Amino acid sequence: MSEKNDKIIKASTPNSKNYDSKIDIYSKDPKKTTQKDSIHFVLNSDTGKGKIITKNEGEKKQETDTQCYLTTACMKHYMEEFDDNCYYLDILRWFRNQFVSKEDKMEYYEVAPKVVKTLDSREDAYSIYQEIYYKVIQVCVRLIEYGRYAEAYKIYKNNVLDLQEKYVKKNIKNSTI
Repeated sequence: MSEKNDKIIKASTPNSKNYDSKIDIYSKDPKKTTQKDSIHFVLNSDTGKGKIITKNEGEKKQETDTQCYLTTACMKHYMEEFDDNCYYLDILRWFRNQFVSKEDKMEYYEVAPKVVKTLDSREDAYSIYQEIYYKVIQVCVRLIEYGRYAEAYKIYKNNVLDLQEKYVKKNIKNSTI
């Protein structure tokens, strides 16, 4: 455990069969205050799958799968300044919760880790993530800001389908040859 300016950073083994590593960061010592602002990273070192869990005082906890290519695109774009609760991801999460169908969410959560895995193995991964950031994330957020939800949904859905076709189905076809 490390303390710096009242922040607490703790590494531990979580009480979960799915994850073997956990890092917790608290804005203040959770034992000394009622403030519960925190961020938690859990990881399964065998599969590479993980989650980022944020808890802010007065708000519900939010979970982000580390295998989400929208999050990864933002992370690659912002680099050291990346914040899982950045404006773009907050808007996209709100949109997802309000407008994206259950079926499309399930499809994204099935496809996204495969897309991330494929992209991360490519030499041009950074440029592809930048393209996702500028052509999908920024465009969808602007449309959402203007209340043009149907257009944002169409871009989102087409993006999922295009990336699935380009990077997931292509790899499945290539690996069976």
